Amino acid sequence: MIYNENSYVVLSSIKSEPSNIYFENEVYNIVYSCGLSCVKYVFFKKPNTVSDVYLNSLAISDKGEFVLTMYGNLVQVYETFTHKKIYKKKLDNGGDILSNGSFNDAGYEGGKFFIRHRTIGGNYSEEKISIK
Repeated sequence: MIYNENSYVVLSSIKSEPSNIYFENEVYNIVYSCGLSCVKYVFFKKPNTVSDVYLNSLAISDKGEFVLTMYGNLVQVYETFTHKKIYKKKLDNGGDILSNGSFNDAGYEGGKFFIRHRTIGGNYSEEKISIK
């Protein structure tokens, strides 16, 4: 349940308590652990807008309208509160980037998402994702 200025939103899809809640880019990030290399995120924006659940959110845009996620070696970008997928790409990596040690960094800068990782050949690569 999220309480916000005399109202509340119930997150019925998640039965456990959050492991962390923080405010970033005009959005509350509610974090739930779901196992090794697995973290569920729910985003909340005033007044009472709640996102669907996202696995392994790596970055959120400046105003919280887009979110970058990763599962295995699949990178995806969604509109945060409509859950509309706007980008999808498999990275040049043989497995789960978050658990095999090849993940380096991810973020949002200058209107673009980026993700840095080591490829199957051992070289470092940076993917840049522009949002139009």
